[in-house]
Amino acid sequence: MRGLFWAGVGLVVCLWAGLTFGQNHPPELVPPPILDMRLLEDSNLNELLVARLNTKFTDPDGDTLEFSLIDPPRGLNFRINQQTSMLSRRLEHNFFTVRPLPVIVKAEDAEFAAYDTFMVTVYPSPDTLLPFHLVLPFDSANAPDTDFITFNWTQAGNVDLDRVDYILFIERVDHDTIEFASFTDTTEDIPSAILWRFGDAIRWWAWAYAGPDSVRSIETFTLLPPLGVSDFILNPSSFSLSPPFPNPFNSSTTISFSLSPSAGRGGIQGGVRLAIYDLSGRLVTDLLGSTGVSAGNHKVVWDARDVPAGVYLVRLEAGSQTRTQKLVLMR
Repeated sequence: MRGLFWAGVGLVVCLWAGLTFGQNHPPELVPPPILDMRLLEDSNLNELLVARLNTKFTDPDGDTLEFSLIDPPRGLNFRINQQTSMLSRRLEHNFFTVRPLPVIVKAEDAEFAAYDTFMVTVYPSPDTLLPFHLVLPFDSANAPDTDFITFNWTQAGNVDLDRVDYILFIERVDHDTIEFASFTDTTEDIPSAILWRFGDAIRWWAWAYAGPDSVRSIETFTLLPPLGVSDFILNPSSFSLSPPFPNPFNSSTTISFSLSPSAGRGGIQGGVRLAIYDLSGRLVTDLLGSTGVSAGNHKVVWDARDVPAGVYLVRLEAGSQTRTQKLVLMR
């Protein structure tokens, strides 16, 4: 009887040992975990080692572990070499973060998995722009008597080789400053009709922008009107409609026109009208309405935010005289 008892105990022990030693255990994280990273934008664009994952994870059963990244953030370019278990990263040019980004590493055997999460912050570096010069038109020169005036400046030096955008600023005698975005170009063509509305000199300069950094041109140039333009502006003797600007345009454009004393007398009741038509001849809007128009030079802004994209005509009428310009509205 005693023999049967011990035989049963031995059977139970053997079954327990078999179940215990045959059980698969999950991988374990080996302390310390992968440390959080704080980097500087463009500090090193080469591929650099972050961690040897076979020293950060272990499997109690000696199983081979497979490593992977879960939804790795873009711009950091983390990569795992399965043969060497090395985790590396390579920063993209101009990449930085506004907050810490999580990087999740997964280690798994055939049945279980373990995870480690660390945070990466890439702080933006100052993109220093170097001052630049204005080129054309020359300072204090008379502008050419042409429909468009070309403004030109040198490129702003950029140590970080970032994209540089430019904005041209033009200040007229009435202190109305006009801005023209040139994007990456260092040249901008501006209609003369916008510049000489008051028949006096203008001042112009430019700004360069790259990310959070900006720099102004070293000089501010003065540009005089073409010879003879001042007398015409102050005492217009012609009836004219200038090319709208900008054109094509997205939501609004400026329309400039001149009326001689005979054309402007009496305002709209005297027969002066400035209106927009579609190509079928349908009236879209009357830009002057019931406002009287005096002789001289005028500027009207057409707000076309509620108008469908297409080709339109702006027509200036005064008595038997008419002038027409084409407009292209884009969305």
